[in-house]
Amino acid sequence: FAQDQPLQIPGKFYDYLAVGKPIIAFTGEGATADLAKQVDCGIIIDSKDPAVIGKKVADLYRQFEEGTLAGKSGKILVELTKPALTRKLMAGIS
Repeated sequence: FAQDQPLQIPGKFYDYLAVGKPIIAFTGEGATADLAKQVDCGIIIDSKDPAVIGKKVADLYRQFEEGTLAGKSGKILVELTKPALTRKLMAGIS
């Protein structure tokens, strides 16, 4: 997500959050990584480190096989919907 664009959070990231499955975010430090950490939606990986990529994918697959792979949902996802964000924006304007 948004490689070399630290201030951008791609719309696709929100789509992936809505699915509620863990996300492997290949991104550097910046807004996307900050949001991924805030919502604890999966793992953030520097795409330049193939050893870490393999280990993290293997860990997620092991969790899947064990039935312990869990996604995030609930309040934080509701707070990120367009209506909720629009209400927050409007409250700040008044």
